[in-house]
Amino acid sequence: GADYVAFGAVAEPSSGTDHVDADSEDADADETDIAMSQPELIDWWGELFEVPSLALGITDADAAGNMIDADADFICLTVAVGVSIPDLVATARTIARATGGPR
Repeated sequence: GADYVAFGAVAEPSSGTDHVDADSEDADADETDIAMSQPELIDWWGELFEVPSLALGITDADAAGNMIDADADFICLTVAVGVSIPDLVATARTIARATGGPR
């Protein structure tokens, strides 16, 4: 079985051509009927399954807090290429302090 299930964007789409807006005429009706935000999806997953959830794409304390409120089991900090190690550590510490996590 799976050790965890990840929800969220690994990277933003590079252009509008590889993404279909849920409100557009090209969107599949079945897909728009089940569309959920990342926190809603994580909350739904946690109510139905025991496999832990991982929230991807966390960039700041607000996003981390939203995923924790949705009962994400783990969060994955996402940073830009070229960010220094000290800046990465500082961001992680800020998120940990803001969300009550380890220091």
